[in-house]
Amino acid sequence: MLHAETKLITMTAQDVAEGAQGDPESCPVARAIRRATGCESVFVDNAIWVNGQYAPGGDDALDWADRFDTGKTKSPLRPFNLTYWVK
Repeated sequence: MLHAETKLITMTAQDVAEGAQGDPESCPVARAIRRATGCESVFVDNAIWVNGQYAPGGDDALDWADRFDTGKTKSPLRPFNLTYWVK
């Protein structure tokens, strides 16, 4: 499990524009984490996984990703900052 240190990650408009609905490796949250950390394997489904390890926290990011995937939002989703646990 990842631990101890947190990192503030800014999801960019480019992460959103290039993200793919329903693709756990290409969602904007995964793209932002991959870009900010340099980790190759990042995917987001019902949790955030980085290099095969569960990354705790990120409930806001998971909610955002769910709204992105399902389209259940009243207005366009905007980029945001997320706090991510790192090694």
